[in-house]
Amino acid sequence: MKSTTTRALVLAALSASLTISACKKDTPEETDTPATNGSTTTAPAETTAKTNNDTPEPVAVDETMFIKAYFEVTCVQTRLDDPGKIKEIIAEVMPRYGFDETTYKAAEAAVAKKPNIEAALKAKMEGCATKEYAEGLLTAGATTADAATADAGTADAGAPDAKAEETPKPKPKPKFASSVTQRNIKGSGVSKGMLTIKNPKKDVLIGAFKGVREGRAFNFSLSGKVASNGSFTVSGKQGSNNVSITGKLGKSSATGTLKGSINKQPVSLKVNAR
Repeated sequence: MKSTTTRALVLAALSASLTISACKKDTPEETDTPATNGSTTTAPAETTAKTNNDTPEPVAVDETMFIKAYFEVTCVQTRLDDPGKIKEIIAEVMPRYGFDETTYKAAEAAVAKKPNIEAALKAKMEGCATKEYAEGLLTAGATTADAATADAGTADAGAPDAKAEETPKPKPKPKFASSVTQRNIKGSGVSKGMLTIKNPKKDVLIGAFKGVREGRAFNFSLSGKVASNGSFTVSGKQGSNNVSITGKLGKSSATGTLKGSINKQPVSLKVNAR
């Protein structure tokens, strides 16, 4: 009886031991995790340097040569309708100024919109007035200075449209004498008299009458007008003295009559000044 009980206990202990061992195999082993101090460490993101290999470098453009080529190309494209002819002429124009199709397009993209380039093109295009002119660019560039060009000195050639200088018209000959004089006037008590009449412009007359009467000198400043037919009147005043001359003015002389009052005495003299 005792042997049976002992045997049962051994079997029970063995069974329990097998059960515990099986449970341990089914449970995953825990692994130690390094302490993170509450922070998460992430791998730094890789940055790829951005390259600018696709950005074209600035193009160095000779603006003087480009303007010449730009004008001729534009002139041909504007005045001609035949695509084949346009292509033929442009193929001659570009190398004439040091360009090929690629370098010309690059230069056009770089400077064509600059104000001085646009102004030069606008001025020079005034010379591109006919189809014949554009066709002529096949064999020769625009070498005659363009009078209409005003491009701040960046271009020195243009279309041959300078106007011929006008021949100056000869000045009309004067209708009247510009100046006449009469000396040694005597009469009516006047001695040592001298009369001068001048025609400085159109119908204007000025002058002077001076001399001696009764030992007293006089000197009148004269002014007046002359009509288109030569009739004139001039007059002057000095204190209580006054004189007036009426007559005819010609291309080389003045004739008429002088009347007035000098030293309170009347005076009347013939005028014949030359």
